[in-house]
Amino acid sequence: MINGGLVALTAGSNTGLKHNWISRLDIDFLKALSWHQLQELNSEIVNIMQTKYRKRRTTKYGNMNKGFTEEEATKFFKMFADREKKEFLAFKMQALLGLRIGEAVEVKVSDISFDNKSILIHSEKTAKADELYLHDEIYKLLQDFIKEHKQQIDEHAGYVLFSENPTMKRLHLAPGYLRKKFREVCNRCNFVDFYDFADDYDNPLANQYKKGRKLYRLTTHSLRHYFVTRVYNSTKDPVTTSKLARHVDLATTQTYIHSSRALQDAGMKMAFG
Repeated sequence: MINGGLVALTAGSNTGLKHNWISRLDIDFLKALSWHQLQELNSEIVNIMQTKYRKRRTTKYGNMNKGFTEEEATKFFKMFADREKKEFLAFKMQALLGLRIGEAVEVKVSDISFDNKSILIHSEKTAKADELYLHDEIYKLLQDFIKEHKQQIDEHAGYVLFSENPTMKRLHLAPGYLRKKFREVCNRCNFVDFYDFADDYDNPLANQYKKGRKLYRLTTHSLRHYFVTRVYNSTKDPVTTSKLARHVDLATTQTYIHSSRALQDAGMKMAFG
């Protein structure tokens, strides 16, 4: 069976051309081809599309610590201005609860039970609702912020991280906005190390990068890596860590648990002197 655009192309010739850049000569040429020739042509078109427009796999970071170290996390959270309380809270929710950025912006007041010290998270990956314990630090941060901004939160359907952008019809902060803010704060901290350049064939802005878009070691997801590593280092229990990370597969959790470069270097020295 022929895949892709050739079916629509040949079928469309009987009902009127939808694309004026396809000439009548092209249609007549295609109609004159045999079934076998059309299959070969279609296969070549698919290969061209995959080569030209596919998003190539980017380099992995190997044993690099993709999460924040304690020192980096401390420095990062000290760099926020008073006007950035909402952004500060968003990233704290990632670091202290292990939330993905898309989960953090979706949190509503109705998801939080201060009496039971719990928060309901609608997990992106598993499409399930998970309940997490609110330990003292995040409990106080959420309680103080909600109390201070109750009116604005109520006006935005109860979203804790409400949007104040008058040009956007959005009730809560956009993940894209938070990613930009994250990079801005990282630049203040001079956290600019990266491990490679991306191959963005389908990125219309790719031409602005001489070597490609930088793949930074630290991203918003690094705060989740930090959370998972901290839980594991405290509990030494991979199953509990996986449950709190809300991973379906324990093997996935292992990729989030990082040892510091100092520990890796010490291991090499112990083995080889």
